[in-house]
Amino acid sequence: MKKKEFEKLLPEIQEYIKYCVYFGIINSDNKDIILDRLSRTKLSLDVKDECFGGRTSIKDNIIIVEICKNTLQKEANEMKRNFEIAYDETLFHELAHASSFADTEIEAKTSEMFSEINDGKFPHINYYGYGIISEFVAQSIAQMIIVEKYKGTITYPKKQQTFTFIENGYIPDDLGYSYDYTSDLVFYGEVEEFALKFIRNLYGEQDIQKLYQDHFSGNIFNIISETFNSRKNGIENLYQLFGNMSNIIVSDHYQQGNFGPNRYPSLSVDNFKKSINEFNRVANLEVDKRPKL
Repeated sequence: MKKKEFEKLLPEIQEYIKYCVYFGIINSDNKDIILDRLSRTKLSLDVKDECFGGRTSIKDNIIIVEICKNTLQKEANEMKRNFEIAYDETLFHELAHASSFADTEIEAKTSEMFSEINDGKFPHINYYGYGIISEFVAQSIAQMIIVEKYKGTITYPKKQQTFTFIENGYIPDDLGYSYDYTSDLVFYGEVEEFALKFIRNLYGEQDIQKLYQDHFSGNIFNIISETFNSRKNGIENLYQLFGNMSNIIVSDHYQQGNFGPNRYPSLSVDNFKKSINEFNRVANLEVDKRPKL
Protein backbone atom coordinates (compact mmCIF):
# COMPACT_ATOMS: atom_id res chain seq x y z
CA MET A 1 0.00 0.00 0.00
CA LYS A 2 1.39 3.35 -1.04
CA LYS A 3 1.53 6.33 1.30
CA LYS A 4 -1.34 8.11 -0.48
CA GLU A 5 -3.52 5.00 -0.18
CA PHE A 6 -2.66 4.66 3.51
CA GLU A 7 -3.56 8.29 4.18
CA LYS A 8 -7.00 7.73 2.63
CA LEU A 9 -7.84 5.19 5.34
CA LEU A 10 -9.80 6.29 8.38
CA PRO A 11 -7.60 7.54 11.25
CA GLU A 12 -8.73 4.66 13.49
CA ILE A 13 -7.61 2.12 10.90
CA GLN A 14 -4.32 3.93 10.35
CA GLU A 15 -3.67 3.80 14.09
CA TYR A 16 -4.44 0.07 14.22
CA ILE A 17 -2.06 -0.59 11.33
CA LYS A 18 0.77 1.37 12.97
CA TYR A 19 0.50 -0.64 16.18
CA CYS A 20 0.26 -3.95 14.31
CA VAL A 21 3.41 -3.08 12.37
CA TYR A 22 5.11 -2.13 15.64
CA PHE A 23 4.24 -5.53 17.19
CA GLY A 24 5.11 -7.46 14.05
CA ILE A 25 1.54 -8.61 13.51
CA ILE A 26 1.65 -6.97 10.08
CA ASN A 27 4.85 -7.88 8.25
CA SER A 28 6.19 -8.47 4.76
CA ASP A 29 4.55 -11.90 4.57
CA ASN A 30 0.99 -10.77 5.24
CA LYS A 31 0.85 -7.01 4.65
CA ASP A 32 -0.83 -7.27 1.26
CA ILE A 33 -3.75 -9.41 2.42
CA ILE A 34 -4.26 -7.40 5.64
CA LEU A 35 -4.05 -3.99 3.99
CA ASP A 36 -6.42 -5.12 1.25
CA ARG A 37 -8.97 -6.16 3.86
CA LEU A 38 -8.61 -2.94 5.84
CA SER A 39 -8.96 -0.86 2.67
CA ARG A 40 -12.39 -2.51 2.28
CA THR A 41 -13.38 -1.93 5.92
CA LYS A 42 -16.10 0.56 6.82
CA LEU A 43 -16.66 1.77 10.38
CA SER A 44 -20.01 2.52 11.99
CA LEU A 45 -19.06 3.79 15.43
CA ASP A 46 -22.31 4.87 17.05
CA VAL A 47 -24.83 2.09 16.38
CA LYS A 48 -27.96 2.34 18.55
CA ASP A 49 -28.58 -1.42 18.83
CA GLU A 50 -27.65 -2.22 22.45
CA CYS A 51 -27.51 -6.00 21.99
CA PHE A 52 -23.76 -5.88 21.39
CA GLY A 53 -20.63 -3.84 22.03
CA GLY A 54 -18.85 -4.47 18.76
CA ARG A 55 -19.27 -6.80 15.78
CA THR A 56 -17.71 -7.41 12.38
CA SER A 57 -19.49 -8.67 9.29
CA ILE A 58 -18.89 -8.82 5.54
CA LYS A 59 -21.32 -8.04 2.75
CA ASP A 60 -20.70 -7.60 -0.96
CA ASN A 61 -16.94 -7.70 -0.35
CA ILE A 62 -17.19 -4.81 2.15
CA ILE A 63 -16.11 -5.50 5.74
CA ILE A 64 -18.30 -3.68 8.25
CA VAL A 65 -17.21 -2.92 11.81
CA GLU A 66 -20.01 -1.71 14.07
CA ILE A 67 -19.55 -0.31 17.59
CA CYS A 68 -22.38 0.43 20.02
CA LYS A 69 -21.21 3.20 22.34
CA ASN A 70 -24.28 2.89 24.58
CA THR A 71 -23.47 -0.72 25.40
CA LEU A 72 -19.80 0.05 25.96
CA GLN A 73 -20.67 2.95 28.25
CA LYS A 74 -22.97 0.70 30.27
CA GLU A 75 -20.31 -2.01 30.52
CA ALA A 76 -17.65 0.53 31.48
CA ASN A 77 -19.85 1.90 34.25
CA GLU A 78 -20.66 -1.58 35.58
CA MET A 79 -17.02 -2.67 35.53
CA LYS A 80 -15.68 0.71 36.70
CA ARG A 81 -13.56 0.99 33.55
CA ASN A 82 -12.43 4.08 31.66
CA PHE A 83 -14.83 4.42 28.73
CA GLU A 84 -12.19 5.70 26.30
CA ILE A 85 -9.99 2.67 26.98
CA ALA A 86 -12.93 0.25 26.76
CA TYR A 87 -13.98 1.85 23.47
CA ASP A 88 -10.50 1.64 21.94
CA GLU A 89 -10.12 -1.93 23.16
CA THR A 90 -13.36 -2.95 21.43
CA LEU A 91 -12.45 -1.10 18.24
CA PHE A 92 -9.01 -2.73 18.01
CA HIS A 93 -10.60 -6.12 18.78
CA GLU A 94 -13.04 -5.73 15.90
CA LEU A 95 -10.34 -4.46 13.55
CA ALA A 96 -8.38 -7.62 14.33
CA HIS A 97 -11.40 -9.56 13.07
CA ALA A 98 -11.71 -7.25 10.07
CA SER A 99 -8.08 -7.83 9.12
CA SER A 100 -8.37 -11.62 9.35
CA PHE A 101 -11.78 -13.35 9.35
CA ALA A 102 -15.38 -12.26 9.75
CA ASP A 103 -17.74 -14.85 11.26
CA THR A 104 -19.28 -15.82 7.93
CA GLU A 105 -15.83 -16.48 6.48
CA ILE A 106 -14.99 -18.74 9.42
CA GLU A 107 -18.31 -20.53 8.91
CA ALA A 108 -17.58 -21.20 5.24
CA LYS A 109 -14.05 -22.45 5.83
CA THR A 110 -15.08 -24.71 8.72
CA SER A 111 -17.98 -26.13 6.72
CA GLU A 112 -15.60 -27.02 3.90
CA MET A 113 -13.08 -28.62 6.27
CA PHE A 114 -15.68 -30.96 7.80
CA SER A 115 -17.93 -31.45 4.77
CA GLU A 116 -17.33 -35.20 4.66
CA ILE A 117 -17.71 -36.02 8.36
CA ASN A 118 -20.18 -33.50 9.78
CA ASP A 119 -22.97 -35.64 11.22
CA GLY A 120 -24.92 -32.79 12.80
CA LYS A 121 -23.76 -33.72 16.30
CA PHE A 122 -22.45 -30.20 16.88
CA PRO A 123 -25.01 -27.68 15.56
CA HIS A 124 -22.75 -24.64 16.14
CA ILE A 125 -19.47 -26.07 14.84
CA ASN A 126 -19.26 -24.10 11.58
CA TYR A 127 -20.07 -20.75 13.11
CA TYR A 128 -18.30 -21.10 16.45
CA GLY A 129 -15.82 -23.98 16.20
CA TYR A 130 -12.90 -21.68 15.46
CA GLY A 131 -14.55 -18.92 17.48
CA ILE A 132 -12.51 -19.48 20.62
CA ILE A 133 -9.27 -19.12 18.64
CA SER A 134 -10.51 -16.08 16.72
CA GLU A 135 -11.66 -14.30 19.89
CA PHE A 136 -8.43 -15.15 21.70
CA VAL A 137 -6.41 -13.65 18.83
CA ALA A 138 -8.53 -10.50 18.60
CA GLN A 139 -8.66 -9.79 22.34
CA SER A 140 -5.01 -10.54 23.07
CA ILE A 141 -3.91 -8.22 20.25
CA ALA A 142 -6.36 -5.50 21.31
CA GLN A 143 -4.95 -5.57 24.84
CA MET A 144 -1.35 -5.43 23.60
CA ILE A 145 -2.20 -2.28 21.67
CA ILE A 146 -4.01 -0.71 24.62
CA VAL A 147 -1.06 -1.30 26.96
CA GLU A 148 1.24 0.40 24.45
CA LYS A 149 -1.15 3.26 23.63
CA TYR A 150 -1.89 4.06 27.27
CA LYS A 151 1.62 3.28 28.44
CA GLY A 152 2.05 3.72 32.18
CA THR A 153 -1.69 4.11 32.85
CA ILE A 154 -3.11 0.63 32.30
CA THR A 155 -2.10 -3.00 32.70
CA TYR A 156 -4.10 -6.19 32.47
CA PRO A 157 -3.04 -8.19 35.53
CA LYS A 158 -3.70 -11.91 35.53
CA LYS A 159 -6.52 -12.75 37.91
CA GLN A 160 -7.84 -16.03 39.24
CA GLN A 161 -11.58 -16.12 38.75
CA THR A 162 -14.47 -18.56 38.55
CA PHE A 163 -16.79 -19.04 35.58
CA THR A 164 -20.20 -20.60 36.19
CA PHE A 165 -22.60 -21.69 33.49
CA ILE A 166 -26.27 -21.59 34.52
CA GLU A 167 -28.48 -22.87 31.74
CA ASN A 168 -31.68 -21.04 32.72
CA GLY A 169 -30.24 -17.57 32.95
CA TYR A 170 -29.28 -15.40 35.86
CA ILE A 171 -30.93 -17.32 38.70
CA PRO A 172 -28.58 -17.22 41.69
CA ASP A 173 -29.69 -20.50 43.30
CA ASP A 174 -29.95 -22.45 40.04
CA LEU A 175 -27.58 -25.38 39.70
CA GLY A 176 -24.67 -24.70 37.40
CA TYR A 177 -21.21 -25.90 36.46
CA SER A 178 -18.17 -23.92 37.60
CA TYR A 179 -14.46 -23.97 36.95
CA ASP A 180 -11.59 -21.72 37.99
CA TYR A 181 -9.34 -19.97 35.49
CA THR A 182 -6.47 -17.49 35.53
CA SER A 183 -6.26 -14.92 32.75
CA ASP A 184 -5.79 -11.25 31.97
CA LEU A 185 -8.17 -11.25 29.00
CA VAL A 186 -11.24 -9.05 29.36
CA PHE A 187 -14.47 -10.98 28.60
CA TYR A 188 -12.60 -13.95 27.11
CA GLY A 189 -10.45 -15.13 30.00
CA GLU A 190 -12.77 -18.02 30.76
CA VAL A 191 -12.15 -19.57 27.32
CA GLU A 192 -8.45 -18.76 26.98
CA GLU A 193 -7.26 -22.09 28.37
CA PHE A 194 -9.08 -23.96 25.60
CA ALA A 195 -7.48 -21.79 22.91
CA LEU A 196 -4.02 -22.30 24.40
CA LYS A 197 -4.49 -26.07 24.60
CA PHE A 198 -5.56 -26.16 20.96
CA ILE A 199 -2.47 -24.13 19.98
CA ARG A 200 -0.30 -26.74 21.72
CA ASN A 201 -2.18 -29.47 19.84
CA LEU A 202 -1.53 -27.74 16.54
CA TYR A 203 2.12 -26.76 16.88
CA GLY A 204 3.48 -29.07 19.57
CA GLU A 205 4.08 -26.09 21.83
CA GLN A 206 2.28 -22.91 22.87
CA ASP A 207 3.57 -20.79 20.00
CA ILE A 208 1.18 -17.82 20.03
CA GLN A 209 3.30 -15.75 17.64
CA LYS A 210 3.10 -18.50 15.03
CA LEU A 211 -0.66 -18.64 15.51
CA TYR A 212 -0.86 -14.89 14.86
CA GLN A 213 1.14 -15.27 11.65
CA ASP A 214 -0.87 -18.22 10.34
CA HIS A 215 -4.16 -16.60 11.35
CA PHE A 216 -3.49 -13.27 9.63
CA SER A 217 -1.97 -14.90 6.57
CA GLY A 218 -5.38 -16.45 5.93
CA ASN A 219 -3.79 -19.92 5.78
CA ILE A 220 -4.70 -21.12 9.25
CA PHE A 221 -7.51 -23.44 8.11
CA ASN A 222 -5.27 -25.12 5.53
CA ILE A 223 -2.56 -25.54 8.15
CA ILE A 224 -4.99 -27.01 10.69
CA SER A 225 -6.49 -29.37 8.13
CA GLU A 226 -3.13 -30.57 6.78
CA THR A 227 -1.69 -31.04 10.27
CA PHE A 228 -4.56 -33.13 11.62
CA ASN A 229 -5.05 -35.08 8.37
CA SER A 230 -1.45 -36.25 8.70
CA ARG A 231 -2.23 -37.92 12.04
CA LYS A 232 -4.00 -41.20 12.71
CA ASN A 233 -7.68 -40.36 13.41
CA GLY A 234 -6.59 -36.73 13.29
CA ILE A 235 -9.44 -35.23 11.29
CA GLU A 236 -12.02 -37.08 13.41
CA ASN A 237 -10.37 -35.76 16.57
CA LEU A 238 -10.20 -32.27 15.07
CA TYR A 239 -13.96 -32.49 14.47
CA GLN A 240 -14.43 -33.36 18.14
CA LEU A 241 -12.17 -30.51 19.25
CA PHE A 242 -13.95 -27.93 17.09
CA GLY A 243 -17.37 -29.27 18.02
CA ASN A 244 -16.77 -29.13 21.74
CA MET A 245 -15.11 -25.72 21.48
CA SER A 246 -18.23 -24.48 19.70
CA ASN A 247 -20.44 -25.71 22.55
CA ILE A 248 -18.16 -24.06 25.11
CA ILE A 249 -18.10 -20.61 23.50
CA VAL A 250 -21.83 -20.64 22.71
CA SER A 251 -22.47 -21.35 26.38
CA ASP A 252 -20.04 -18.60 27.33
CA HIS A 253 -21.77 -16.08 25.04
CA TYR A 254 -25.17 -17.06 26.43
CA GLN A 255 -24.01 -16.70 30.02
CA GLN A 256 -22.76 -13.19 29.30
CA GLY A 257 -26.11 -12.21 27.78
CA ASN A 258 -24.85 -11.96 24.20
CA PHE A 259 -27.89 -13.79 22.82
CA GLY A 260 -30.46 -11.75 24.70
CA PRO A 261 -33.24 -13.64 26.53
CA ASN A 262 -33.21 -16.60 24.12
CA ARG A 263 -30.92 -19.58 24.33
CA TYR A 264 -30.12 -22.40 21.97
CA PRO A 265 -31.89 -25.71 22.75
CA SER A 266 -28.50 -27.44 22.87
CA LEU A 267 -27.39 -25.40 25.89
CA SER A 268 -27.51 -27.20 29.20
CA VAL A 269 -25.32 -27.62 32.24
CA ASP A 270 -24.75 -31.29 31.39
CA ASN A 271 -23.82 -30.53 27.78
CA PHE A 272 -21.47 -27.74 28.84
CA LYS A 273 -19.69 -29.98 31.33
CA LYS A 274 -19.55 -32.85 28.84
CA SER A 275 -18.11 -30.55 26.16
CA ILE A 276 -15.30 -29.39 28.44
CA ASN A 277 -14.47 -32.95 29.52
CA GLU A 278 -14.55 -34.24 25.94
CA PHE A 279 -12.44 -31.36 24.64
CA ASN A 280 -9.81 -32.02 27.29
CA ARG A 281 -9.87 -35.78 26.67
CA VAL A 282 -9.31 -35.44 22.92
CA ALA A 283 -6.79 -32.60 23.34
CA ASN A 284 -4.77 -34.78 25.69
CA LEU A 285 -4.73 -37.53 23.04
CA GLU A 286 -3.44 -35.09 20.40
CA VAL A 287 -0.98 -33.01 22.40
CA ASP A 288 2.07 -35.24 21.86
CA LYS A 289 1.43 -36.14 18.20
CA ARG A 290 3.31 -33.20 16.71
CA PRO A 291 7.03 -32.82 17.47
CA LYS A 292 7.94 -29.63 19.28
CA LEU A 293 9.35 -26.93 17.02
